[in-house]
Amino acid sequence: YCLRLSRNREHAGYGTLLEGFSMVGRVILTHILVAVFTFLWGLALSIPFVIIGGLVIAFGGALGVLLFIVLYIAFFVGVLYFALRYVMADYCLFDNPEGGCLEAISTSKELMQGRKWEYVVLGLSFLGWLLLVLVLSGIGGAIGSAIGGIGGSEILGAWIGLIVGELVALPLNLWLTPYMGCTFAHYYNACSGNGNQPENRQDPWGEAPSSGNSFPRL
Repeated sequence: YCLRLSRNREHAGYGTLLEGFSMVGRVILTHILVAVFTFLWGLALSIPFVIIGGLVIAFGGALGVLLFIVLYIAFFVGVLYFALRYVMADYCLFDNPEGGCLEAISTSKELMQGRKWEYVVLGLSFLGWLLLVLVLSGIGGAIGSAIGGIGGSEILGAWIGLIVGELVALPLNLWLTPYMGCTFAHYYNACSGNGNQPENRQDPWGEAPSSGNSFPRL
């Protein structure tokens, strides 16, 4: 729906919300493959992490703890680097369902070459909204728990708090979810050549875009 809306609003009626279910099997398989590939890359990175981590711990003291934290952050960044290669797989699959899951994943890797940092920055632009959702959900949950706990049942209070928290954050979520979806769909259109074509920019990951152009500044 978001991909269709980002390209032609006239063809993005509410009836298209269920279009993706016709490909649910391939979408699930794509997600499984992405999870497997990411896990294998993480496993490969964990081997030097464990070895170097053991040597770092041998230092002991504050220096050893500091080095271990730095090493852990490096491991997280490494896993994130490989995970970002597959973020366009769903869009690629929707655009070319005949190509299959592996081709969608391969196309995603090509599109994300040199664009990983840019994608991270785009995702971080929603951080304020996501925090606001958490705050509203937390306030609603606290009020609901207080009301539900009047009867003396902690379990009932927890359930009421959960429901009230979700209801309080629901209006913002109903706006934010499609907004984020359409933003990332526009980003995919730009990367795949279906959007505007601004000039290339250097990527801090040290890669140059393989094809197409970078996403326009928001």
